[in-house]
Amino acid sequence: MKTALVIGAGEGIGAALVNHLVDTGEFDHVIAAGRAASTHAHPRVSAVRLDALAESTSAMRNRLTAISPSIERAFITIGTLSLGPRPEKSVRELDPATAGGIYAVNAIAPVKAAEVCLPLMRTGYSTLCVLSAQVGSIGDNRSGGWYSYRMSKAALNMGIRSLALEEARRPRHATVVAVHPGTTLTGLSAGYVAGRVGVADPSSTARRLNRFAARCDRELHGLFVNWQGDRLPW
Repeated sequence: MKTALVIGAGEGIGAALVNHLVDTGEFDHVIAAGRAASTHAHPRVSAVRLDALAESTSAMRNRLTAISPSIERAFITIGTLSLGPRPEKSVRELDPATAGGIYAVNAIAPVKAAEVCLPLMRTGYSTLCVLSAQVGSIGDNRSGGWYSYRMSKAALNMGIRSLALEEARRPRHATVVAVHPGTTLTGLSAGYVAGRVGVADPSSTARRLNRFAARCDRELHGLFVNWQGDRLPW
């Protein structure tokens, strides 16, 4: 039985990915995981609660294994734009407590979630896409600002790079990639991107992410790319 997993399936891109994976019919089973109970009602969707910042790795993995012993494709969409009134425009607005919270959600939680699912993905042809963001690129930063978000996504990229190198030492390892999904209009981003040209809706982003994952080449393992497969500077 072919299984796909979305961690962070409660809303936005994650929720759209679950719907898209069901609609394509490519997978016999789709696991929708997140901190809150999933509202996806479909016979091929299994909802499971996972909190990568509060639960042990073994407890979360056991819950997934009880649903499916192997996973062929996974997407980790955990993340937040801001825990304060808005992303910082100046370093004067950088608050250590708020920045620490954003770091935990954007950098630690996705890497811990990857640790949970990777042992179920050593089939030799599995792909794990961890959603990052181009604004986390140090080399591409030309405007500054958004300190907590930028720094947390840069840290996520380092975490995924290290995880991919560790995973490569294992036989039949999954292909692990940090992916910029493109600017997408969600509840988190609406106040910043609404009305801009080239902004995708979650359904469109889900389609192109799954298309990318389906054709993801081994050569992309451990890299930071956009949804078209083009390499992005770290």
